[in-house]
Amino acid sequence: MIHDRQIVVPSGLYEHHGIETLADFNVLVTLWKTQKELLAKVDGKQVVPIVDDGHCLFASIGHKTKDGIQELRASAAKRLRKHPDYAPDQKDITKYASDLEKMEKNIVWGGESEIRALSEVLRRTIYVHQEGQATLSYGLNFGNPQTDVHVLFNRVNHYDALE
Repeated sequence: MIHDRQIVVPSGLYEHHGIETLADFNVLVTLWKTQKELLAKVDGKQVVPIVDDGHCLFASIGHKTKDGIQELRASAAKRLRKHPDYAPDQKDITKYASDLEKMEKNIVWGGESEIRALSEVLRRTIYVHQEGQATLSYGLNFGNPQTDVHVLFNRVNHYDALE
């Protein structure tokens, strides 16, 4: 029994893996953080927990830039419409347009394509840290330690801010 832990289940449960995740406690623990398992620091930067609700990438970037989630979603979608080559897996242009519309307006996860687009729109380097992995960087030509954005990707589809 686990009495001393509180599981934080995101409001976007059905967007993640659906109700079947509730059938196996171990899957649930793997997918969602417990309060005692939150990292305090990564690469010397303080972890700022972001709500796991489908907006986490945009919220973690907005934590540094002070831009709103919807503004960042719209900016990423606009840039990706101009540069469909940023998402090489999108072969069906109609589906790609539909996916961008959903990403812009709904709780649809952002990922590498959106990070690349936002680094260019914001003219900032975005560093994606992962515990035990090499840090990924996007937009190195914009590098400025004062304005660089650092986020933590936990490898189970969630981003937190770093400061």
